[in-house]
Amino acid sequence: MSFNVIDSTGNLFPARLVQKLADRNNIMVGAGYFSNPGLATLLYEGPKKTLDSKVYTRVLTFSVVRVSLGPMSTFGDVYRLIQFLLRFRDEEYVSTEAVEFIEENSF
Repeated sequence: MSFNVIDSTGNLFPARLVQKLADRNNIMVGAGYFSNPGLATLLYEGPKKTLDSKVYTRVLTFSVVRVSLGPMSTFGDVYRLIQFLLRFRDEEYVSTEAVEFIEENSF
């Protein structure tokens, strides 16, 4: 699953920061870029009947947090992830631990 994390004020957290904070809490998530040339074409150029080289020149790219669940994943794994993500809704957590982490590890 790919998603973004938003705090209580509606600000988007950088995926890389979420990954670092998750690592600090022994939770494994990935951070990377999601690109979708088809969606970019629809948003910026409208639907096309034929494909040409212009379709792939504009690519919609954004940073996301990624989580993989598989047969070995347990309810406990998902519960810990959700509890971790809920911390981003807490203004105190964001203003202390997350901000301090950003200052320590300037991106």
